[in-house]
Amino acid sequence: MARVTVRPFERGDLDAAAALVAEAHRRDRERHPVLVESLADEGEARSMLAEWLDNERTEGAVAVDGDVLA
Repeated sequence: MARVTVRPFERGDLDAAAALVAEAHRRDRERHPVLVESLADEGEARSMLAEWLDNERTEGAVAVDGDVLA
C-alpha cells in the first residue's frame, strides 16, 4: 500500500494538478453555479496554476499517493 506524502509543487505536476482542479471545479459548480466556468477547463486550470508557479512570491504543495497526485 502506497503512503501519501506531501512535497513542493513542481512544474512537472501541472498537468495532473490541472486535471484535479478542473474536476473539482466542475463538481463545485454543480452546487454553486455562480462560480466561474473557465476553471472547469483543464487548459484554463493549467494556465492559472502555471501563472501561480511562475510567481516568486507563491509556494505550493501537492499530496502524492505513490506516483499519483491525490
